[in-house]
Amino acid sequence: MRSNVIAASRRIFTEGDEFLVDIPQDLWFKPVPPFVNHVAWHIGHLAVTTNFGLKVLGQELVVPMEWADLYGRGSTPDNDDAGQPTTTELFKTMNKAHERLITSYGEVSDDVLAADNVLERLRDRYPTNGDFAAFLLTSHAGLHFGQIAMLRKMLAEG
Repeated sequence: MRSNVIAASRRIFTEGDEFLVDIPQDLWFKPVPPFVNHVAWHIGHLAVTTNFGLKVLGQELVVPMEWADLYGRGSTPDNDDAGQPTTTELFKTMNKAHERLITSYGEVSDDVLAADNVLERLRDRYPTNGDFAAFLLTSHAGLHFGQIAMLRKMLAEG
């Protein structure tokens, strides 16, 4: 089962990265009404949430904690790129965090995956650490890359 989650996650991120390459970096912080979240926010958000996946697996976090204020759940996207990570830093950090989560997911013990989700507030939806990690690696990433694909199309249409 783990190999299926890992394969699906790699595919989602490979295709997502291909979407991002097509979007000029000067448009990553551009809002696309009526949507609130711009491309950079989605990338930062994927990085930040991956940190939570690492946490539930007992791994070292790789994304700066201050990014949670910029890209965490409930944050308000800032359309000004000043004072934010560069698009290159966002992209590299997201992929680094993703790779670390995939590696950790593949290597941690079955006991860690089967244990109650250490993030108690999410335990109703994702009862175990493994449930939450699998969600982040697949459904959550697919949702955000789908939104990025839509934004890419809208940005191209001007």
